[in-house]
Amino acid sequence: MLYVFAHPDDAEYFCGGCIISNSQNEKNETIVCCATREEDEKTALIRKKETINAFLDYNVKLDWLEFCDGQFFYDRMHFQKIKSYIDSISPDIIITHNQYDYHNDHRILARMVFDASSYRYPVLQTDTINGNDFTPELFVDITNNMEKKLSMLSCHSSQLASVNYIDMVKILNLSRGLQYTGKTNCYCEAFGYFSRYHANEIEKRIRKLFCLGD
Repeated sequence: MLYVFAHPDDAEYFCGGCIISNSQNEKNETIVCCATREEDEKTALIRKKETINAFLDYNVKLDWLEFCDGQFFYDRMHFQKIKSYIDSISPDIIITHNQYDYHNDHRILARMVFDASSYRYPVLQTDTINGNDFTPELFVDITNNMEKKLSMLSCHSSQLASVNYIDMVKILNLSRGLQYTGKTNCYCEAFGYFSRYHANEIEKRIRKLFCLGD
């Protein structure tokens, strides 16, 4: 399983519950943060440290591609780095940003990941930051791991001072839980396919990795 996200805290926000579940089930997981360079080097180091602390208790590998936050584009240089990295991992499934999310870095990265993966690797896109402009095709119940997810996200104190991402993700995952189960005490993370190519095989892989059963 390969998670490709732009910024430190993105993986935790959009699919932290799935990461925790797969780690507990001893699945091989790699998270790569792409936009980790900041104008202020001190800020970049703080954000990396926060990410490392968030995953201390989980069996995941962290990597960094060192693109500039807010300043990377869909061009040959960035595309080749993404493609080479994906090929070096050769993942069963890739999870990345939603192609219609609010942040330009998220949208650009999502398209690059999908194009770099071509037909060789199945790609899932996550929810958008507030659920807008997205109709999920796959829900994963993270109720049992929700508190751990919030604890993981709370490690990013440098980001929480200006925006209450904790409450935002609680509302998002609770609303997806209601949508999926009809229950008001269930939390879910939501995903969609970039392509239905070989959809049956993709769904088998997803169910196996997420331990969803038949």
